[in-house]
Amino acid sequence: MLRLHDCCRLAADTTTVSDQVCLNMNVALRSVTQAAMVLVFMFAASWRLTVVTFIIIPVILAICKLYGQYYR
Repeated sequence: MLRLHDCCRLAADTTTVSDQVCLNMNVALRSVTQAAMVLVFMFAASWRLTVVTFIIIPVILAICKLYGQYYR
């Protein structure tokens, strides 16, 4: 059976989780919007350079991953 202390604790924990979910959704929405706007700007500035960038980024990430495995 739940005591008053348990109910208060549950209410406080629920509020904390709710606040964190809202904060994370806010950050995620802001990041997605920012990425979309950067992508639009990149294509508007130079679509060729944007394509080259999207080709080079995975190559650089793969090299970093391999170097990280080698370094360990």
